[in-house]
Amino acid sequence: ESSSRFIQKRLKLGTPEEQKLGMTAALSAIEELWGDHYGNFMLQGIFEFGSKEMKTELMDAIYGQDVVALCLHMNGCRVIQKAIRCLDQEDVCNLITHFRD
Repeated sequence: ESSSRFIQKRLKLGTPEEQKLGMTAALSAIEELWGDHYGNFMLQGIFEFGSKEMKTELMDAIYGQDVVALCLHMNGCRVIQKAIRCLDQEDVCNLITHFRD
């Protein structure tokens, strides 16, 4: 829990280099993070505080997963909810098309 909070803080307040390190770590463990009680907050933090490029990179990684299963997962659904709140309209529409695939 404390490491998750530290990483979330670095995503919010860190330098671009620190944010990039967090993003790289998140992408390398995305399946574990979205399913983890605390890890999903790291992915949510990218949507909330990350750059447009970071959000796009994260969405591309999510599209490589089973998006419907992610939506139905207890912790994964929170990641999708945060994405819907933080992405622009075009990206949300793209996400919704993956609900059917």
